[in-house]
Amino acid sequence: MIQIKASRWFGGKAGAGAIIIAAALLVELLSALQYFYMRDLLNDEIEHNAEADLRTKAVVTRSMLNHFELLQKNYRDEIAEATGHPSDIYKISRSIVEKNPYVIGAGVAFVPGYYKGEGERFEPWAFNDKDSIKTGQMASELHDYTTRDFFRKSIKERHMIWSEPYLDTVGAKDYIITLATPVWDDDERLAGVFGFDISLQWLGDTINAHSRMPSSFCVILTEDGKLIARPHHTHPKARDFKLIEQMLGDSTVDRRLSANKRIEIISFKSPDGDKGYIFFGNIRGKPHWIIALVSYEDELYAPLNKPRRNMLIAMLIGFSLIGLILLAYSRSRKMLFKAQVEQQRLDTELDTAQKIQHEMLPTAVIDHDNLEVASTLLPARQVGGDLYDFRLRDEKLFFCIADVSGKGVAAALIMAITHAHFRAATLRELRPARIAGHINTELCTGNETNMFVTFFVGVLDLPTGRLRYCNAGHDAPLLLRGEASVMPVEANLPLGVIADFDYKEQEMKLEPDDTLLLYTDGVTEAMNSSHAQFGLERLLQASHTRNPQQLIDAIIDRVKEFIGDAEQSDDVTMLALHYTPKVEKTTLERSLTITNDLNNVPLMNGFIKEVGQELKLNRSAIGNLQLALEEVVVNVINYAYPQGTTGDIRIDAIATAADLRLVVTDSGKPFAPTTNPDVDTTLSAEERQIGGLGIFLVRQLMDSINYERVNGQNVLTLRKTINKQQ
Repeated sequence: MIQIKASRWFGGKAGAGAIIIAAALLVELLSALQYFYMRDLLNDEIEHNAEADLRTKAVVTRSMLNHFELLQKNYRDEIAEATGHPSDIYKISRSIVEKNPYVIGAGVAFVPGYYKGEGERFEPWAFNDKDSIKTGQMASELHDYTTRDFFRKSIKERHMIWSEPYLDTVGAKDYIITLATPVWDDDERLAGVFGFDISLQWLGDTINAHSRMPSSFCVILTEDGKLIARPHHTHPKARDFKLIEQMLGDSTVDRRLSANKRIEIISFKSPDGDKGYIFFGNIRGKPHWIIALVSYEDELYAPLNKPRRNMLIAMLIGFSLIGLILLAYSRSRKMLFKAQVEQQRLDTELDTAQKIQHEMLPTAVIDHDNLEVASTLLPARQVGGDLYDFRLRDEKLFFCIADVSGKGVAAALIMAITHAHFRAATLRELRPARIAGHINTELCTGNETNMFVTFFVGVLDLPTGRLRYCNAGHDAPLLLRGEASVMPVEANLPLGVIADFDYKEQEMKLEPDDTLLLYTDGVTEAMNSSHAQFGLERLLQASHTRNPQQLIDAIIDRVKEFIGDAEQSDDVTMLALHYTPKVEKTTLERSLTITNDLNNVPLMNGFIKEVGQELKLNRSAIGNLQLALEEVVVNVINYAYPQGTTGDIRIDAIATAADLRLVVTDSGKPFAPTTNPDVDTTLSAEERQIGGLGIFLVRQLMDSINYERVNGQNVLTLRKTINKQQ
């Protein structure tokens, strides 16, 4: 009887309904289990992404702080030398703000009573007032800088410090932080505090430039929990900024460590009811700041919602096969979701890396009459290991091209390191072999992966066409002079192989209308569907124009035509340089030869006066020329020749309709003043290297300076545009 009732129950409509309800509950239960399983997987990924984002933002922040600290060190000695001349303080401060857009104010807060003629407190400052740079004496009864954190703390600790954030009501009229360092004058007397003002809003905008999710944002706080940087007030979650600051500053708020115990996490609920997480950790080094990433649950777990709904529909439709389908679908769905999350993470990181790598390449056009430049980099993958760069300094073009062994992210990292060291080396070196040697030493340090870089670096003196270059295992460039030909190169090892390798340097002279083509092996080794390579011969045939952009376009067209439908297997990178010196008619040539005796300086000044008068220059222009030339010649007199010996110094004045060039030639010991080394005030005047504050003054007075060592002689050329002086 019981069996019959049971059969009727399960065999009728009620039984079917019960089975459907039971099955639906089972499906929902399995779906919920799968959801929470996937949520656990996603939690691990969320923590991993948060840690990666915080690490990246911390590196960016530390890089910016290091940049400002290095910038202040570079100017500190100039400020110290100028403590006796308040007008020079204003000039240097203005120059700092003009050349560094993120520095909104700069100047010196002198110790009370240092300048008797300027009152008890004297604070010459330059600041960016929206569209213009203004200077002024900022100290007043309402603005006592001696009470400020940056002034007191830097003097007390006697070294560079970062201040706490504060509202500057006098200069910037905004919340700022100040980087400050004490300054001593030539008598080793404390003169004051040299400082930079940096906008907190700019720092907040920088760390929030790229966000994975629209509502996520980053903040930076001081060690005691005071907010330093945050997104713009228009951010959709701006109402939560104060809550985040309070929770991070409250040690009683519950917090936990991430799975790998590298960051801390706080759960919160906003006044609007939104749940979220604060991921935070410390930025290494000084100042001891805290960086935090704030994300919201509705965005973090959004990838789970739609897949879950689709999964339920699919399993309910396949109810008749629920057992088999549910098992197979559940397993495949978990694997697919995990793969999608991983792929999404990789795609996001690669997209970010590609943008960063692209932004590292030079984009500015070289502004020089003697040169035309064109370049291209066509990556085979999202990121690659090819590199080119060029920069102009003191009428010399520093340029390079490189190819890292291997592909992908690892090669991209080595490429970024190589690029950074090239930029740093060209600030202080003139010789390509030394540049290559410096980068090689850095790449060999800790190179456990044994990756190497083929590298070609050149330094082209634009006025003369003198080209020095060093090739480190790279494909030899092409020279287009008549027909295209391969430049001769020494067989140096690539960078990153042997730390102490002695790189050989070569030299040649470019003729007017010559073009150099630098390229990576992605051009010559481009393969078609038959696995044939494009090769050097086809490259030479395609190089038939000296116009840089047309040359690169023609080669790319030939390569694409050759490979057809085949996939690009390697990065294609080219850099073309067209030497186009302008020859102008000389309107005046005068020369003067003196010996290395300071008593001959008046002769030189008289010589410049005669030249200036013949060119009909005004008295101010002549005075500037005399001052600049005197700085250079006095340095030569003091340092070029051994003490007690006599040597000649030749001064040539060569004028065209456009400019005047003063060429100072001596046979003394080699020196390179245009590298502008820091002045070491611990040395005596006789021991100091040439090229400190004096060269800085010459740069201000002249339009350009250029140094060459030619046939055992130092040749320093000062150029000044004169058509505007007449």
